[in-house]
Amino acid sequence: MDSNPAQKKRGKRSITGEERSSVTGEEIEKVDRKENESDVISDVASMGVAENTPPVKKARGRSRKQRPSIPGPDSPKPSIPGPETPMEEEDVSHPVINKSGDKVEVPDISESDVTESAPLPATATSGQKKEVKMKKEVKQQIREEPQSQDEGYYEVLTVNEYLGLDPASVKSSLTFWCKCPMPPKGQTGCLTECENRAKRVECDVPLCKAGDQCGNRAIQNNTAIKIAITEGFGVSIVVATEDIPSGVFLGQYTGQVLANKELEERIGKEYTKKQKLHVLPLNQDLVVDASVKGSICRLASHSCSPNAEVVAWKVEGLDCLAMYSVKDIKANESITFDQSPQIQLLKTSKRCTCGARSCQKILGGLANASGPLMCGVCRTKVVEGGSTGQVCLHPALATPVCGECLEQYRQVDWAWKLMTTKTPGKEGACRWCTKTGKMVNCSDCPKSFCKKCLKINLGGNYIKLAETGSWTCLVCDTRPLDKIRAVLWAEGEEAKTETAGGDLNQSVGSIMSNVGHLLNTGTRSPGIPRITRPPGQNSPGIRGSAQAGPQGSLQAGPRGSPQAGPRGS
Repeated sequence: MDSNPAQKKRGKRSITGEERSSVTGEEIEKVDRKENESDVISDVASMGVAENTPPVKKARGRSRKQRPSIPGPDSPKPSIPGPETPMEEEDVSHPVINKSGDKVEVPDISESDVTESAPLPATATSGQKKEVKMKKEVKQQIREEPQSQDEGYYEVLTVNEYLGLDPASVKSSLTFWCKCPMPPKGQTGCLTECENRAKRVECDVPLCKAGDQCGNRAIQNNTAIKIAITEGFGVSIVVATEDIPSGVFLGQYTGQVLANKELEERIGKEYTKKQKLHVLPLNQDLVVDASVKGSICRLASHSCSPNAEVVAWKVEGLDCLAMYSVKDIKANESITFDQSPQIQLLKTSKRCTCGARSCQKILGGLANASGPLMCGVCRTKVVEGGSTGQVCLHPALATPVCGECLEQYRQVDWAWKLMTTKTPGKEGACRWCTKTGKMVNCSDCPKSFCKKCLKINLGGNYIKLAETGSWTCLVCDTRPLDKIRAVLWAEGEEAKTETAGGDLNQSVGSIMSNVGHLLNTGTRSPGIPRITRPPGQNSPGIRGSAQAGPQGSLQAGPRGSPQAGPRGS
């Protein structure tokens, strides 16, 4: 191919023989890249390339002097080593002239090379030093940013994150077939009568006849939550976004799943004292830590009479924590649940001031107490007289209990008791001692108590009160237990010197003096009156005691004792 003199004059490089033989006159394509369109058009005209040929985009980080040669579509691959493809980048060297006049190659300093331990080269320019200093300051701010956001920094998780665990290793191999019939088209199946729902197991699609119409897959379907966060008095509060009936899925309590031992190490090493902990037990071996990662369910307030509950569900073989409503909730009403399991998991205690009728006063599995003090179930002495010590608390009543009776209570499946009881709608076993016998049933809930436990701890008069009309159990109304709990104090509180009188029967007087509030507010069954005597008076039937007069009224007698007087006196 004859060379063009104009092209030789304008060209910036010479063409080798191999390139000349592999390119025809009509197949010549532009090699040099230009920064502006005018240069491209002029080069195209001079090299004989069509004007509609699009220019090649400039590769990032490439020197203008290093340009690839682009042969024609039918030309063979050149044998000479050419530059890299446009998508690849090269290390670009910047010449620096030292004092002697020689050129010294100084490589670019990337952001990854900017470290505190790697000093700058001696030949670095002032501009490079300034840029490196700025990058160091930015990295330092990034490192300090999480520390300055102790309370504000949080990562939201839609599913649990497993730490040091393989989900497949903790996945259950049990299968739960759903026996619910196929619902009509357009209707939802697997509702309140679903056996899997009663077991707190979400249905699997292959094992459920309802298929996509199954209503027992709230977590699997990623059902939209019905709660939101709002700010009140400087504290984040979780409220309902709409009116919610009882038994509705509110959201999943997500977080980082880890073993119990790893949680203890994490609290001791990673968390500071200012870190707010949000942890709940998942099963006997695992816990869910939502302190730094999780869902907004963790921010729900505590109440001993909550409108929601956080319970463990089996979802596709894995254990998950789900929040369900247990009462009808109005829009913008605060969401509450019982946080006692969290306090028990942390092996501490906390004073509760929720003010509910069912308030346990002290949250947690342990409390400090002054003796003498005995177990409310087996009457074993747990604290010696004249000393103070730590005692276990009853999970349902927050009263002193020994370790053996506590373990016996934890082994009871109360849901199974309710399903297999002879009395419909009642558990049929004592919530204090877990045994059966002569029972008294609560009018507000399925719980039951045996008369033996009530007599030992609260006295015989309280049994008469419970048998009179409608009775509210000690879980729904814990105020009769205030005298027993008076000798307990939570961690961080001052020690109390008040004693419980050994057998705890001193609480009967305080119960009977305020008998009105123990009755059901709907029925207002009458209570048993109690006559209080001044100190030093004898019991009825002894000389000098109160006796009935002819008219039934009382007045002072010979020895200062009241006797019958005339009407109207």
